[in-house]
Amino acid sequence: MRRAFVLVVLALAACGGPAEKAPDAPVSSGPALPAPAPAARPEPVATDQCGADVWRPRLVGAHRSTISATPEGAEWRVHCTTCPVTEEFRPQRMNIAYDEASGIVKSVNCG
Repeated sequence: MRRAFVLVVLALAACGGPAEKAPDAPVSSGPALPAPAPAARPEPVATDQCGADVWRPRLVGAHRSTISATPEGAEWRVHCTTCPVTEEFRPQRMNIAYDEASGIVKSVNCG
């Protein structure tokens, strides 16, 4: 009887098929690569001709001494809010207006 039991167990074990195999561990081909850098915030894109949309958040509320030199190929006009300026409209020119008493930039727009 014992021999019959062993034969039945062996027969059932043979019918079960191969046992589940653990997944292979990844193969290392050298030192680990550094983690990817977090996605940088995209730079603002100007939707106007002079670039005021890009500069407005940086300049409004700042002191006029923080205004950098005019970038190559750009046209900027820096003036106080009460100073006389010409009134011709030039969409590619950026106007930066500051308060004369405090030196704080009040507006940045094209024209």
